[in-house]
Amino acid sequence: DPDSDGVRAEFTEGQLTALSVYLALEQIPIRVMPTDPLSLRRAGEGQALFGSLGCISCHVRELPLDSPVHVEVPDLTPGPSYRVDLTVDGREPRLRRGHDGRLTVELWSDLKRHRMGPELADPHVASFAPQIPRDEWLTRPLWGVGVTAPYLHDGRAPTLRDAIVAHGGEAAAAQANFQRLSSDEQEKVVDFLRSLARDPDRRGS
Repeated sequence: DPDSDGVRAEFTEGQLTALSVYLALEQIPIRVMPTDPLSLRRAGEGQALFGSLGCISCHVRELPLDSPVHVEVPDLTPGPSYRVDLTVDGREPRLRRGHDGRLTVELWSDLKRHRMGPELADPHVASFAPQIPRDEWLTRPLWGVGVTAPYLHDGRAPTLRDAIVAHGGEAAAAQANFQRLSSDEQEKVVDFLRSLARDPDRRGS
């Protein structure tokens, strides 16, 4: 009874399974490209700048996925596992195989932890993992970042530019490269990041 309300086992295993499957089948974030030529060009130039700054050493564009099948295995009671194919059963837009048959996820993350410097250090030691340095964070996937403000692990950055400038530690060189860009070039990088969004025609569907 973690919340001390006198009720134990507030969720059944079936409810937890249903919630997990629901989240697995949610639509994936996509690139929402601008429709006017100028904005489209700026987003493309921003993506090229994003790569040249060194951001993609951690924010890796794609990661391979061995299998599209999401499996829910019973934890508490014996029974069959529940399987869903994310390329078939997921909500549109969903994962799709490339022309070569490979399945990749355009996540924009290496899913690794990195030391991000004192500016991004958590002021409190995590009680559940005290051995992890307070400035070590998992690279946040950038898919959908264009519509998920505020930013960083605690929401301290109200804008994408603020989030970039706050990077330090292992990302200090990339951050310094960003700071050396002209204001217009910096805005192009932000324009690119804004294109990593969700399908506006399907949001909430």
